[in-house]
Amino acid sequence: MMGQGGCMAMEDACILAESLRTETTVAAALASYVSRRRPRVSWVHQESDAVAQSFRLLPPCATPRWGYMATRCSSAASRRSLPAP
Repeated sequence: MMGQGGCMAMEDACILAESLRTETTVAAALASYVSRRRPRVSWVHQESDAVAQSFRLLPPCATPRWGYMATRCSSAASRRSLPAP
């Protein structure tokens, strides 16, 4: 949802190459890679989910009949954003 596919692929390649270069075994390199990538991947996943959820909130918020709901919906969507790792 955030258009991070290409960027994440390049990050993955760099971290994997570094892990393979510094670790003594492939198993250790993969374990290192997973532990280093998991926080970033989780953050992007959660942010993408928050963006997707906000798209589901916007149409009812934009309807004039709801009035005060526009403010409540926008503040609810902004609370879902998580700090970058």
